Amino acid sequence: MQFSAFTDILDRPFESALDALAGLGLRCVDLRSKIGPDNVDTLRGQAARRAAEAIAARNLRVGCVASWGVNPMNGDYDSADAEYRQAMRERTAHLAQLAEQLDAPSVRVYSFKRPDGKITEQHRADNAAFLCELAAICAERRRLLVIENEPPTLTATCAELGDLMRRPIHESLKINWDIVNGWRAGELAWAPGVFDRIAGHVAHVHVKGARAAADGSFATMAVPGQDDVPHAELLAALDGSGFDGIVTIDPHYGQFAEADKLTDLEEPVLEVVRRTLAYLQSVT
Repeated sequence: MQFSAFTDILDRPFESALDALAGLGLRCVDLRSKIGPDNVDTLRGQAARRAAEAIAARNLRVGCVASWGVNPMNGDYDSADAEYRQAMRERTAHLAQLAEQLDAPSVRVYSFKRPDGKITEQHRADNAAFLCELAAICAERRRLLVIENEPPTLTATCAELGDLMRRPIHESLKINWDIVNGWRAGELAWAPGVFDRIAGHVAHVHVKGARAAADGSFATMAVPGQDDVPHAELLAALDGSGFDGIVTIDPHYGQFAEADKLTDLEEPVLEVVRRTLAYLQSVT
């Protein structure tokens, strides 16, 4: 496995963020937002060419083009609306083209939002069918479409991601597994049998640390290796499943408990990335 980090987690301009992450020894970065005035949903033309040149000049590669704009988590859309779906197809086509230009293997999007009330089989089947459409668009550019488990969406947990993968889906539809997001949704990724539901389907992983509340539920984010997530055990399970993709550091520093924040440092998030990278390298 190879390690990466999002460029937009640092309070720096894009090229300065590239310099900082390369300075930590990372050879891979993920793109999402703060690419000058653009995010990946808007980056195109000369601005995209400049970003590609800046990445190449530092001997970096792009691990994933991660969209906030396909089925956005704020849920401000009607998933049944034909115009909305066409807009998402067009946005995915742009993302796939950008990923091809940057030589990124995957495009990250979200499942449809969770509906009010009971989730039905029709909800899950419709979500799977639409994601397959988007995966086919990415496949035209020889890219994977990876679906992240996010609590506001129909694939919040390994159980729900596993349900998606068991359906007759496009071969280019894979999983972007965020271990802590599952815990935020009430699922312990390290409980017996949980990872088995997605083993063999994971193409990309997000890593962050987290602490437990007194009742064992998710409480706050933290530095991996100084938290309550058995990262070494989970990464070993990933490795044993044949995973050979990218593990991206995304610390969500703003959600750290005050006692865990590195308030004495000028760039605390960069230090969290450094400590996380050192820890991950020590346990893999």
